[in-house]
Amino acid sequence: MSGSEFELDQPFILFVSKRFIDSAKKPFDLGLVARKPLLKMLQGLNVGFTELDRDEVKRRIDEVASSKGMAISTGDMIKRLSLSMLTPTALVIAAKKKVTFLSAADLGDSLIAEFVCEIPRAFRPSLIYFAWLVVPRSRDGGARALQVFKAIAGKVASEPITDEEWDGAEPARKTFAESGVKGSEENLWRSL
Repeated sequence: MSGSEFELDQPFILFVSKRFIDSAKKPFDLGLVARKPLLKMLQGLNVGFTELDRDEVKRRIDEVASSKGMAISTGDMIKRLSLSMLTPTALVIAAKKKVTFLSAADLGDSLIAEFVCEIPRAFRPSLIYFAWLVVPRSRDGGARALQVFKAIAGKVASEPITDEEWDGAEPARKTFAESGVKGSEENLWRSL
């Protein structure tokens, strides 16, 4: 993904399917029930990070949004993300939309929050997706996060999300699209 496609210092999101997470169980030793799969993958790649809870993620995202030198529109978008996904009221709304915060990692130059998205279907099993929201503190942070995701995808023997799965994730993607985050309307994996 090049800087010409989008600014690497802007928040972006990548979606992966449950099939991809299931395929990642063996190379990343995720176990039978993969809890906090992104954190386990980061550990498997020996990426240094600090695990954050929901409140700490909100606080740090708000800090990034009001950091010196950030464009107002970017700061506003990050604040909308924080409000729409990480406040107590948002948790009730997200529960209705079946989007749940799982974990987050502070890599120093970026924050990555992991969400699980459940899309109920009548008389069939629900569709499960994972969303990895990246809030870079700098262009280097965005570039480093992309390198981490490329390394994850390189170790797993399946595509992160197929075109059919991407289309099926539309209800979950709309949840993030409301905040204007890049990657909710287009599959950024195609550019990696």
